[in-house]
Amino acid sequence: MSVLYHFGGSENCLVDRPATFLLGECVQAYLPLDDEARRTFENLPAGEPKYEGVKAMNTTWFEKGIEKGIEKGIEKGIDEGRIDHAQKLIIRLGTRRFGTPDSATQLLLASIKDLERLDRMHDRLTDPSGAVSAWHDILATP
Repeated sequence: MSVLYHFGGSENCLVDRPATFLLGECVQAYLPLDDEARRTFENLPAGEPKYEGVKAMNTTWFEKGIEKGIEKGIEKGIDEGRIDHAQKLIIRLGTRRFGTPDSATQLLLASIKDLERLDRMHDRLTDPSGAVSAWHDILATP
């Protein structure tokens, strides 16, 4: 730990920041901590300047990349869930109004991934003026 502290946190650091993270990657890969050492590391006092560099080395560039990828994956999953829900809602409401859609209509609806367009389709379906009278009117929504 003192070696990592020296390289990662000292003002008199002999290694630049990218090299520090590379060193951290190597240490993590080739000198993994045993359970006791890991607990000691995790319990280092937060905010204490002496350990600031050591704690910073815990999150490497690789880990940050993984975290960013996970965040994007979660966002994409949420968007896909919203789209799926909107498509199912349109089918349910449209079925009440126009009957069960044929397979071509279902495929066309499933291919629409624009959530704003799906919202406009929903709005047209629920419009009390009755401006739409068939599935093709809904699918024609821009």
